[in-house]
Amino acid sequence: MTLLIHGLFRVLSWMPLSVLHAMGWLLGWVSFALSGRYRRRLFAHAALAGYPRQVALAHGR
Repeated sequence: MTLLIHGLFRVLSWMPLSVLHAMGWLLGWVSFALSGRYRRRLFAHAALAGYPRQVALAHGR
């Protein structure tokens, strides 16, 4: 398992930063779309900070 993780990080280290940013953006939106718990938590935290839902959604664009 450790060897697999080490290999994954080695491959990721060779990628350009813009590709890593795009992958992170995509994984974030996929987790948002598939996880109701994550969405509820995001909106709850945004409300605690005083932001409406539209602002919480627009931040990721």
